[in-house]
Amino acid sequence: MRLLPLALFLLACRDEIDDAKETGDTEGGVDDTDTDTDSGDTGVVDAADIDVSPLELDLGLLAVGEVSTGTVTVQNVGTLPLTASITITTGSPPFRVNSTGAYLVPGDSTELSVTFSPSDVGEYTGALTISSDDPDEPSVVVALAGTAELDSDGDGYVDSEDCDPDDPAINGGADEVWYDGIDQDCDGLSDYDQDADGHDDATYGGDDCNDTDASVNPSAAETWYDGVDGDCDSRSDYDQDGDGYDAASYGGSDCNDTDATVSPGVFETEGNGVDDDCDGEVDEARSTEDRDGDGFIRHVRGRIVVSARRAGESVNAELSAEIKKALESNFAIVIDQTAT
Repeated sequence: MRLLPLALFLLACRDEIDDAKETGDTEGGVDDTDTDTDSGDTGVVDAADIDVSPLELDLGLLAVGEVSTGTVTVQNVGTLPLTASITITTGSPPFRVNSTGAYLVPGDSTELSVTFSPSDVGEYTGALTISSDDPDEPSVVVALAGTAELDSDGDGYVDSEDCDPDDPAINGGADEVWYDGIDQDCDGLSDYDQDADGHDDATYGGDDCNDTDASVNPSAAETWYDGVDGDCDSRSDYDQDGDGYDAASYGGSDCNDTDATVSPGVFETEGNGVDDDCDGEVDEARSTEDRDGDGFIRHVRGRIVVSARRAGESVNAELSAEIKKALESNFAIVIDQTAT
């Protein structure tokens, strides 16, 4: 008789366990059921994915009857194969494409060749449409453009870019012939400025003394003692101070070519510690000798006596240079026209 209560207890426990399984509860409150049978599910859906570049293609400016070509790249960056159809939806002609369709496995790409061949002048636009099984981007449109003009002289340059559209020898690709007054290469520069330094050749009315060397022109800085008239001033390249005497170190007689007050053409100034007249002596007393051997001048301590060779000879005509030199040196001048 004692077995009956035990049997009833076990039966009740089994019913409680079955109820717990149905509701998802366990004794510890933990749900040990697993309804996800795909532990590798990432939520990514496999599909084709199209990528097109560029989305705008300008085939440029060309002459009527010529042809230009551009490239459009189509790539499948998805995980499934891509099937595409390719058409010129507007602008055909003069736009054409070399393919009508493509099949691309993942990672594959193809290049489409688009040509522009106008038969008349004008500005043209068109559209290249690529339709595919890309679920997110089923249609991609590439904008096309091109311009056609006349080339009247047939030299390969349209009239708007040819400075003489009636002469096939004159265009942007021609060789320039200098100094003939014609701009053969259409660069707009002076035909008399070969070195393009901004100064026309002196031979043709300009001021450039060397039109084949851009570093030589009136705007350039002079480099002394290199034998080149860098600034085209026609002065000696060995007379830096411009006193009319070349530097002694380059075959001249100027003992200081950076000081125009020192040269064989000036008079010695006593007491200044300088060899003013470049005779090798410093501050020597003025002599009474005829320094230049012309028979006209002798120095007498602070004044100059000018003597004519014949009585009545014109002083102004023959002695003007000596008188000027004396005046510049602040000497007194005595004119003596008595016969010698």
